[in-house]
Amino acid sequence: VKAENNESLVSFVNDSFPDDSSKIQLMPNFDTFTFMASVGEVDAILPLVDETNFAMTYQRGRKLSSSISWALGFGKKLVVYKQLAEVFNIQEDNATYWHYAHSK
Repeated sequence: VKAENNESLVSFVNDSFPDDSSKIQLMPNFDTFTFMASVGEVDAILPLVDETNFAMTYQRGRKLSSSISWALGFGKKLVVYKQLAEVFNIQEDNATYWHYAHSK
């Protein structure tokens, strides 16, 4: 599902986790310091990617996910899209790193 804006993304998360979406925090585009401080406070990172545009954006090296770089740097647990994990050479170990496949 591609979110058109932050409101539709929040609606999507709430609809996807109707029992308890309170554990998911959507972070707006913070400045670098605020983003770094926020990453330092969380238990795990779930980088969201647009699967419909993934190959064009990530696999050809046009974009990297800063949240993955920060998560690796801070030693945070990651739940990461399998193809994105391959771009960053992140191996699933079921203790620190978990992969997920297509949402369809």
